[in-house]
Amino acid sequence: MKSKQTFWITLILVLLILGGISFYSLKKIEKKVTPVEIPVKEKELIIPPITTKETSPEAVTVITKTEKKVEVFPLEECDPQKLPKMEGKIYLSLMKKGEKEINIYQFDVEKKELRKFLSNAFVVNFSRDGERVVFVSGEPGNSQIFIADSDGKNIQQVTKSKDEEGVMKTRPIFSPDGNEIVFTRMKMRGDFLADEWDVFISDLKGNERFLTSGIMPTFSSDGKYILILKSPGIYLLNLKTNELERVIELRDENNKLILGQVNMMLSLSKDGKKLALTHVDRGEIYLFHITSWEPFRYKLKGIIKSVGFWNTFSPDGNYLAIQTADISEEGETINPRLSVLETCTLKEVFSFDLGDYEPYEMWLTEWVK
Repeated sequence: MKSKQTFWITLILVLLILGGISFYSLKKIEKKVTPVEIPVKEKELIIPPITTKETSPEAVTVITKTEKKVEVFPLEECDPQKLPKMEGKIYLSLMKKGEKEINIYQFDVEKKELRKFLSNAFVVNFSRDGERVVFVSGEPGNSQIFIADSDGKNIQQVTKSKDEEGVMKTRPIFSPDGNEIVFTRMKMRGDFLADEWDVFISDLKGNERFLTSGIMPTFSSDGKYILILKSPGIYLLNLKTNELERVIELRDENNKLILGQVNMMLSLSKDGKKLALTHVDRGEIYLFHITSWEPFRYKLKGIIKSVGFWNTFSPDGNYLAIQTADISEEGETINPRLSVLETCTLKEVFSFDLGDYEPYEMWLTEWVK
């Protein structure tokens, strides 16, 4: 009897020890998911919480200083002489100098002509089938998202939520299947870091859902993911698992974060293989080549030394349209223009003067056939 008791006591002790080891192992596994490493001087910044997936070392890219106006890192063979002819129409939201209304304009790439498309509206995006457009109309505190036919007719209101003062809905993007719209709630205050703003998603009936903080949400070509710019970099949101992963983190030569700010704009090519990111403060435009989505992997294709803002790819991804400008000695934005470059050597193909329009009221958001 005594031996049986000894056996059971020994077994219980062993199980307790093993349980303790397992618990300790789980604790250690939890600790492996580390927060973003922020330099001491950046501790006061708004940084998103620990992500549910650990950041891969492949996510980090160091941007070194260069005196070259354009620096290209060869990743694939491409011949700019064999690129297909540019075609289609680029859509911009502009305010004429001396006027107070923002309108959406259509720029014909071949004819180099600009004409009004929609009045009292801005930041337009087309559905993948080209049948519908989505855009924003209204003032801060009372902005709403609308959809319409591709010719701008049959306008219907989607969102109905009321914004607080100084908040505005902006940059709506259709999901690849056209059934949902992702957009940003813009706050006209704060430190102008990406995490000051919020990302929402809505169906076409106006049922809105908060996703995360950040700006410039962009659907992957298959609709499974959304790329979002946050303070420490670009994150990938898995819509099925709701996991967030930091997939692109930019640092300078001193290992300091190149922070995501509200004056940085990104766009994704329709095939999901190219990503463009502008950084106004650094006066740089980055072009990335996405080599894989599962897992997410990328390579830096090139850097352009230029003040760029909103940007969008051509339907075939061979060209990139960018809203560019110069900065005066007083720090003012001057000489606004629409610039188009080819994505093989990153050389400018042409530019179109936008000097008749307010440089601070410009959005370039779409290029369709």
